[in-house]
Amino acid sequence: MTTTYESSPIKRRRRRQRRTKAQMQTLRDGFFALAEEHQPLTIRQLFYRAVAIGLIDKTQAAYNSLVVRLMGQMREEGRVPFDWIVDNTRWMRKPRTYSGLRQMLEYTRSTYRCAIWDTQSVYVEIWCESDSVAGILYPVTEEFDVPLMPCSGQPSKSFLHSASECIAAEDRPCFVYYFGDYDRAGIQISDRINRDLVRYLPDGTDFYFERVAINEEQISAYSLPTRPPKDRRGGWTETVELEAMTTAQLQDICRDCITRHIDFDALERLRKVEAGERATLGTFLEQLQSA
Repeated sequence: MTTTYESSPIKRRRRRQRRTKAQMQTLRDGFFALAEEHQPLTIRQLFYRAVAIGLIDKTQAAYNSLVVRLMGQMREEGRVPFDWIVDNTRWMRKPRTYSGLRQMLEYTRSTYRCAIWDTQSVYVEIWCESDSVAGILYPVTEEFDVPLMPCSGQPSKSFLHSASECIAAEDRPCFVYYFGDYDRAGIQISDRINRDLVRYLPDGTDFYFERVAINEEQISAYSLPTRPPKDRRGGWTETVELEAMTTAQLQDICRDCITRHIDFDALERLRKVEAGERATLGTFLEQLQSA
């Protein structure tokens, strides 16, 4: 007598169904469209955008096996430009050098900028919890000549003390705006930064600190996807990563923090001075070339 054994229902339920080629192409097309719309963005931001439109499930497996893997393939294939995805956590340290005086003048003329805040009545800094988000905010802070301070988690005492010395040296009202995750650790980081900066600053320093993202009211206002907390102490029931916000949302908040303090009449006068001084550099370069 031959006995036939069937696979158990439990094993059948655990068997993962492979996506078809058409389904994988739909994912590729969806990731491309999201990256094109929101670039520059981090891989984590792309993951949240895909979850928000129902393209993928909000799981670590979907993040690793779909978003990271497929976007890596599409960049290697040349379909997705590498500069659409930012990674500010790895960078080269090297002093700028030149092949000669002419090259230095050419570079200086093309990049020369007057210090915007020299003509402003206050001083502004933007701080953020992670290096990856710094890559999102930098286009805005670079435009307005504002220091961008990524903390990479809990900042060291040396980092905070050095920052306080720079703030104190400004000798005018200073505004620090902070971007961080909405979770227990993220709140603790921003609270500690505020507390320690105040402690290190000289008495009487005109200093203002504001956590501008992510705050509780923004979760519903922007329909941000939440996740269970890793640390449930303190009554936390939901958390939100900073990268759940879109590039446009983060940059708009950052731009508003900066521009509310700018005297644009003074800025316009400075731009005219800047243009004249850049022309002077061009004259130096012409004289060098004709020598």
